[in-house]
Amino acid sequence: MLLNKPRKTRALIISLVLIVIVAMLSACGDKNKSGAQGEVLATYKDGSITQSEFDKFFNTVSFFNAQFAAAKDIPGFQEYLLKQMAALDLMLGQVSDESKKNAEEEVKKQMDEIKAYYESKGKSALKDHLKELNITEKDLEDYIRNSLVVMTDLDSKVTDEQIQQYYDNLVNEKVLDVVTVSHILIGIKDMEGKDLRTKEEALTIANEVKGKLDSGADFAELAKEYSDDPGSKDNGGKYENEPLSAKRWVPQFQQAAEELPLNTISEPIETDYGYHIMRVDFRGPRPLDDVKTNIREAITSEQIGEFIESELPNYDFKTNLPEPEPSEAPDSTGTPESTDTPESDKPADANAETPSESPAPSASPAAE
Repeated sequence: MLLNKPRKTRALIISLVLIVIVAMLSACGDKNKSGAQGEVLATYKDGSITQSEFDKFFNTVSFFNAQFAAAKDIPGFQEYLLKQMAALDLMLGQVSDESKKNAEEEVKKQMDEIKAYYESKGKSALKDHLKELNITEKDLEDYIRNSLVVMTDLDSKVTDEQIQQYYDNLVNEKVLDVVTVSHILIGIKDMEGKDLRTKEEALTIANEVKGKLDSGADFAELAKEYSDDPGSKDNGGKYENEPLSAKRWVPQFQQAAEELPLNTISEPIETDYGYHIMRVDFRGPRPLDDVKTNIREAITSEQIGEFIESELPNYDFKTNLPEPEPSEAPDSTGTPESTDTPESDKPADANAETPSESPAPSASPAAE
């Protein structure tokens, strides 16, 4: 019923999250060529950023998400990265020695994970990738260290009151709502699209199953016996703590998951896959303890964004980037020119993570 979730890996805490690329790709004009390596691209109080420094920073960030390459020469994106570089440098000058010390263990862990991942792909895989990006292992480690030091320092200043308020806001917005639902699917087609039974036959069986449940039969046992949903039948028909906001299910099933009274056996619910007998076992927000670490990281990331927005101008930050050239006019058909950025080059996620391979989603009957 659900698409399988990608295998989660420990995310590298990159303090300077890249979140505006897609918008820039869709709105950019002509791209600018890189300048001379010694050319100063930005200045701020007691600091400057050269072309070569920018290139190294960009290439290091690209290590974690190769799709950033499509945006490198867009002036707006260049300015965004330059602000991040300046902010990182300035914030590093404000961290405590304790934060620097506390970050070292995480730096080592991140580097060990990266090395282990690339070793699994071949003896020289990491070396080859770094060479391709024109960066060194030390460049990578320095970037991780600087990012984690800043994040560790900010993290140490986050209060329990801030976390609780952030959590309460998410609860009010229903962002954290999850549902545990058990169901039995009496299908009309199998996973290969072959007919299993008619709709009338499926409804007859669904009503039979409903009657057994109403008489006290065990839901999990009946799911294993009757259900045609390969994604849940071996688990007693259960999907546990699924986020409601993800809207993963077909509309009829989604609505029942959101509205069915708790611990109530539903009437047969028709979808394109057949008839479902459902029971909602839990519906509500995830507990604070489950999301506390993520909330803390979100708060620290937002603080970095606030520094860039509010504090960086106080350091007389300026860029020397050329003004972007205007976009080309629409063609004679009135259709805007393509940006020539293939779909595969567009980032799917703003949160950069350590390299990982995720299994492909498997088909499941109730997923749209």
